[in-house]
Amino acid sequence: MKWFIVVVMIVSPNSLDTPLWIPYISFDNQQKCFSYVQEHHQSIYAGAVKQYENLLMPNSIYCVEKDKLKNIFGDKPTPKTNI
Repeated sequence: MKWFIVVVMIVSPNSLDTPLWIPYISFDNQQKCFSYVQEHHQSIYAGAVKQYENLLMPNSIYCVEKDKLKNIFGDKPTPKTNI
């Protein structure tokens, strides 16, 4: 099963949406994802901030299974980089 990093961004309490940022990288298992996040959390957060043009700040990082991402987004293409 593939695992992906998902960054949840901070939004105002009145917002109905929760912006997410998903880097183009995948992992073969949960432990590899967790290890990568622990080692690279600062650069992951920086990537999320850049993606949202400094308008939103990251709140948290999660490692999420591919099937759970499909539940959120449907069958859109998934990232191709594998670690």
